[in-house]
Amino acid sequence: MTLQLLISDTAAPRPPARPCRRGAFLLALRAGRLGVESAAAVSQLDVAYEKAAACEGGSGHQSPAQAAPTGTGTGDLATIAFETARQNLYPPDPIGGWLAATDSDAEVQLWRLGVTGLRWALPWVEEARARAYCHSLEVAWQGAELGSGWMASGDPLRLPPSPPRPVAAALAGGLLPCLEYLLRGAGRDPGGWQAAAVGELAWLGRHMELLLAYGDAGEAAALVATLGKLLRRALTDPRVVEGISDSQSTFWQAVPLMVFGPLKVDQNLSQDQQAPEGTLEAAGAEPEAAAAGVAGAAPGPASPASQQLASLLSFAACRWLPPLSRLAQHSLRADIGRGDGSGDSGGRGGCGSSGASGIAYLTASLLLSASLSWVPLLRACCGPQAAHRAPAPEGAGGSEGDGCGDDGGWRALLLEEVEVVPLLGVALDFLPELEAAGLSNHLPLLLKYLARCSGHLAALLLSDTARGSAPDAAGPSSGGARARRLLRTCANPGCANLDGDSEAGLRLTPCAGCGPFESQALKCP
Repeated sequence: MTLQLLISDTAAPRPPARPCRRGAFLLALRAGRLGVESAAAVSQLDVAYEKAAACEGGSGHQSPAQAAPTGTGTGDLATIAFETARQNLYPPDPIGGWLAATDSDAEVQLWRLGVTGLRWALPWVEEARARAYCHSLEVAWQGAELGSGWMASGDPLRLPPSPPRPVAAALAGGLLPCLEYLLRGAGRDPGGWQAAAVGELAWLGRHMELLLAYGDAGEAAALVATLGKLLRRALTDPRVVEGISDSQSTFWQAVPLMVFGPLKVDQNLSQDQQAPEGTLEAAGAEPEAAAAGVAGAAPGPASPASQQLASLLSFAACRWLPPLSRLAQHSLRADIGRGDGSGDSGGRGGCGSSGASGIAYLTASLLLSASLSWVPLLRACCGPQAAHRAPAPEGAGGSEGDGCGDDGGWRALLLEEVEVVPLLGVALDFLPELEAAGLSNHLPLLLKYLARCSGHLAALLLSDTARGSAPDAAGPSSGGARARRLLRTCANPGCANLDGDSEAGLRLTPCAGCGPFESQALKCP
């Protein structure tokens, strides 16, 4: 009740007779922590009960989860407290009150409460409150942006050494490992509460490049690997390929949005032209950063954040692009194969539905845009300046046959594993279907991507002809030597195992058939 009174006081300014904002903020934090601890205790008891029931063959007693259903207050305290703390930290009438700009530690405390609430409180609250909670996190991010006067510069390749305030607070609050935990849980159960949360957190894709650049390198690499496994797992889900509109579709659409986020980079690398020859060498970044084509965007030495982003983008290109391209092609062919594209654009389909629905076209359009956006970035890695890049140091890490760091490896990735030529062909056939479905507003962006990608592809093929050689057939199996040194992953390129809370904690065992430096998950579905 006290927290609700504080919310109403903050939302509707009135004469004094209320605690100061700092006091209200600290009170809400304490209440929120108690709420999170209570929800975490119930969750841990539930896990212990399930283990005991499994050993005893089941029992007739109710588990804590059954005894405390959603909507009865188990997680409500934490969510209400977070909302109260946020409104006192970023009030609508900041004049004359405590300003968050003077206390960055308060922002970190707010995000710690928000992240722990995501993990422990959200399973116990009603769906509407969970959605409002995720939206409140976005409002907190926006409040930090406005309070600091910082807005995105649009050039993630020239990053300053220190992160912006909202990024620093979210990372210090543990956002990256929590997001990976939610993604892995959603991949295992696309109809569960974690999937619903991921669907509401799709806005994080707009800030993904900053989170990867400034976050802990190991946590960021694990998140990249998990997103790659989700894309591979999506290939087996007809809801994704066919664009089915149901309770799980929001989650599967959030994944490509998060993959799409870091690709603001390609707009800086390639505006229908290539970086000047030799700029990659002049940048002075380490070899894997140059391999990603990122260091060439800045005239001077890249900041540590830019170099980390370059390494992770190289890693992401090899993990995300092949399954993303196949998803786009399968989805496009499914739409074209349905008929004339005159299906009900507002209908809801099922797994056995034969009519094209609007959500199917939107899904195909999103997958296509995310796939095509990577082509200029990879093309920049295959240009004339690639010859000027310093070779990777001997013993830099990575598996045998990994060619992501050189010209031939990137060509093989783009032409063979990503299958960019068939992708462009299917995309051209899809455009009339998109227009017939009444979604012509998506055409300008897709046409822009197609034109740019076709130009880059033509230049790449012409350079192969001029050299009189075919692309290297030994495509890369993984990328980003620096990222690989931070994270040991399964040697199976098709592994989609999402057990555990993080890729970094996945049990690996040496595989005698793959060599001493290869590892393979004990359970690869």
